[in-house]
Amino acid sequence: MLNGLNLDAVVIATPVQQHYSLAKASLLLAGKHTFIEKPMASSSAECEELIEIAERNGLVLMLDHTFLYSSPVQKIAQIVQAGDLGEIRYINCRRLNLGLFQKDINVAWDLAPHDISIILHILDEFPTAINCQGNAHITPGIEDVTNMSLSFSRKRFATIQSSWLEPRKIREMTIVGTRRMIVYDDLRTREKIRIYDARVERPPHYDTFAEFQYSRIITATATSHTSSRRNL
Repeated sequence: MLNGLNLDAVVIATPVQQHYSLAKASLLLAGKHTFIEKPMASSSAECEELIEIAERNGLVLMLDHTFLYSSPVQKIAQIVQAGDLGEIRYINCRRLNLGLFQKDINVAWDLAPHDISIILHILDEFPTAINCQGNAHITPGIEDVTNMSLSFSRKRFATIQSSWLEPRKIREMTIVGTRRMIVYDDLRTREKIRIYDARVERPPHYDTFAEFQYSRIITATATSHTSSRRNL
């Protein structure tokens, strides 16, 4: 099929175990631009080889990071890059549901690529360190619950919770800045992005407990009147 038809590009939408072999055939043997469902392949070594082949042959190799082209994510990136949130402190992601249980990849490879692609797009840099832990409860050797932590420069970090064992479907991302915060809920039909005019400031030192209590009351009262939320 690759050699016999007048094709310009190939879309690979198969089980993950077949991604590498089919993409390599498309790029190396047939010289076709190639679009692959995430994840690109079953290992980082396979991904790096496919990228090298595509670059060497001047071909486009693309993954289906669909959220990068969605209006909410594009708007969030615009807000962050404009400095409206201030300095980003951390990003927390939750992508949870009950099933679908994959047989060839774990939940991190299945769900986390969406969040990773959004985080890298928003922060515009690669992490300096990554840690991921998980457990396999249903299928031996295939983790169905994972927690991932990504560290970035300037003390920024992101956490990603992925699960196939949750009773509710959740697709939520919280971005905390020094000036404002964003909550992005992709399951909402309206107001997927909510901007909170709220921030945390370093508390002053108090000599007595009475001074601390008085200050806390004043701060709480002021916050209740001045904080607001903008919906997009």
